[in-house]
Amino acid sequence: MQVMLDSLNKQTYPFKKFEVVVVADGCYDNTIDMLKSYRASFSLKILDQPGKGAAAARNHGVKAANGNLLIFLDDDVEPTPNFIQAHIHAHANQPEFVAIGYYPMVIKTHCSFLEKKSRLWWEDKFREIACKGHLFRYTDILSGNLSLKKTLFKHVGGFDENIPFCGREDYEFGIRLIKLNVTFKFLPEAIGYHYEKPNLDRVCLRARQEGHADIIISRRHPEMRSLYINHIKAPRNFLTRYLISLMFRSPHVSDFLANMFRYALHAMEAIKIRRSWYNLLDVITTYWWFRGAIDELGSKSELKTFCNSAFTSKDHDEFEIEIDLGKGLTTAEEQIDKIRPNSVRMMFGTQPVGYIKPLSGVERLRGVHLRPLLTKHYIWPLLRAIAMGNAMNHVSDVNQLFSNHHFSGNSMNMAKNVQSRDANAN
Repeated sequence: MQVMLDSLNKQTYPFKKFEVVVVADGCYDNTIDMLKSYRASFSLKILDQPGKGAAAARNHGVKAANGNLLIFLDDDVEPTPNFIQAHIHAHANQPEFVAIGYYPMVIKTHCSFLEKKSRLWWEDKFREIACKGHLFRYTDILSGNLSLKKTLFKHVGGFDENIPFCGREDYEFGIRLIKLNVTFKFLPEAIGYHYEKPNLDRVCLRARQEGHADIIISRRHPEMRSLYINHIKAPRNFLTRYLISLMFRSPHVSDFLANMFRYALHAMEAIKIRRSWYNLLDVITTYWWFRGAIDELGSKSELKTFCNSAFTSKDHDEFEIEIDLGKGLTTAEEQIDKIRPNSVRMMFGTQPVGYIKPLSGVERLRGVHLRPLLTKHYIWPLLRAIAMGNAMNHVSDVNQLFSNHHFSGNSMNMAKNVQSRDANAN
């Protein structure tokens, strides 16, 4: 906490123009005394509440905040001097949106397998978010370094205080923002170094809370149910299936075995068996996720009922459009930006190219998403459509796709090759 405050004391943004609201949630150490004696260059407001969780703490802090822009910062994040300036600058004279800052995990040179795994997760997450044209998902909403206007926060209803204390309140918050058709942006310059100290006890507890929370989320947002059903039905190895089966018959025994496997993790790490360590950790965390899901559902029969339930909605159809890539990618992007559809049927003249299907928990499409999606999933269908339509004079935009995404050769020649291959096949 003090490291975070010291870093805020070094901000380049004028101290008179921002305030810091600290919510001490269930602190039983000397945190309150430290905060009261802290000499801040900025306005510091201290709130104390019994342990109600991160969601309640953030909501409490927002109610006490006087500013129009909210920047959420976890107490284990150390912001760089330009942190506040980066968030302020991003929102200046811009329509309402949500900004996610960069907060990489800081680990020691010599660290445990668990710390390396956590660091890898964070880096993969931010590497994905940073890609141009990234399609934001509800799992990208991370409130440890996040900003939005207070009006938007109130409009979406704040964080859900009934979600278990596991970080899933971020995801549920993200689902509601996506439903409001909010725009998201990544701010790589808004850096805060994340000093997280993962341990197996917290990892197992968090996995159980996540299972509990995911069932709650699926009930409040039925369109998300299929994602969790797929997770439940996903293929598992023998050991995971055995533990889950045993859980329904004798949960005390399965809990005991899951806890004993943690000692095996220590042994594997000691002799540097990294792959087996990762596999066993996946078994343990998957088990505790199922344990949390059953805590919420109540029984195996309820789990079966949940898995057999289906959600149908016509909302996706309402925001489906058809675009003609033969008229140019820029025209297609403008059409997508105007409507912000959930799904898109792509044509090249009279030739079909592909279908961008609607996905639950994913922001509605923007023009900036089109080229990355085409490059990643639809290059060959697009070239085939060009060749079949004999439309060699309409590929200037496609050439851009190839040059921007490390493809060699010319799209004209590739389209001709596709056309030639189809002719030979016939």
